[in-house]
Amino acid sequence: MATATALAGCSGAGVEEIHGVAYDDRFAADVLDVYLPEDGETARPAVMFVHGGGWRIGSRDHHVDHARRLAESGYAAISIDYRLTPDGVYPRSIQDSMCALAFVRSRAGEWGIDPDRIAVMGYSAGGHLVSLLGVATDEPDFAPDCAADRRRRRPR
Repeated sequence: MATATALAGCSGAGVEEIHGVAYDDRFAADVLDVYLPEDGETARPAVMFVHGGGWRIGSRDHHVDHARRLAESGYAAISIDYRLTPDGVYPRSIQDSMCALAFVRSRAGEWGIDPDRIAVMGYSAGGHLVSLLGVATDEPDFAPDCAADRRRRRPR
């Protein structure tokens, strides 16, 4: 179940945090956290973080500081978990990442995000996954089958 809290940021702007949002109900690992500026803006740009850890360790908590700073600066930020090995063996982690991006786009209106201005960022294994999000969305092996991806749009 997702929970929401509001924190005052360093810049004085509040940040709404929504934790534990399931982006694919089939897998317990497929959850994300959302960080939103409390400025009333809509159609804001967003950054989705994908953590590293060699596809076997790590969590969305690794990007809390980055996500809060971006939200304090007027961006929406999303940090995702994905299935780790052994459950997340190839190609499941990239399928999860694609599902997360599709889910964020499907919730863009609710979260005040411009669905055409979502950047993805990651390091290590997360860098590998976001690279694939950028160049391999048409690869048949990576095609996700989650509910959010049924209205799939190609990332720009």
